[in-house]
Amino acid sequence: MSNAASRLCDEARPGQILISPRVLMGVEDAITVEPAGEFALKGIRRALAAYNVVAATRVVDAPMVARGGRKPDGSQVQSDRC
Repeated sequence: MSNAASRLCDEARPGQILISPRVLMGVEDAITVEPAGEFALKGIRRALAAYNVVAATRVVDAPMVARGGRKPDGSQVQSDRC
């Protein structure tokens, strides 16, 4: 799914976070989302439904994500994308 995440990142507007249904299943109790529609993404056969993250509703203890996550000391991971 990292390919899908990268493709959704490319589709997102500045400041927007788009996630796939698979990611939503893992964090649905910690965020508020709104449907963002379906996207035809390069390298993915079928259109993929995406969700726009509107707000975090609680902090979860989860491993750092590859892009936009936080380091163990709490500082922001820097990325040139998304």
